[in-house]
Amino acid sequence: MMMMMMTMMIMSCVDAVRMYQSLGCPHGCRDGIKGVQGDDVRAQSRSFLQRLLSLDKMQFSRYIQCSFLAQPLQSVMDQLHALIGFCAEPVNLQSG
Repeated sequence: MMMMMMTMMIMSCVDAVRMYQSLGCPHGCRDGIKGVQGDDVRAQSRSFLQRLLSLDKMQFSRYIQCSFLAQPLQSVMDQLHALIGFCAEPVNLQSG
């Protein structure tokens, strides 16, 4: 029973990460889906990944580490770009 639950958790994690990668950058880079629909699906995926993390932090971390180590660097960067949106410039704060 526990093994089946862990397998389902890993498959769900794979699906959520793939969903993020399919949506692309939240800022609309390249083919990224920008707007309400994309934001809603990203929020659902983020919530789902947070639930998986809270269920078993060790297993979740192990999956993320192994999947990133097994992929080419460009693929990892594309996934992180979709998840984090690190391409956006931070808001410039003017010092007074």
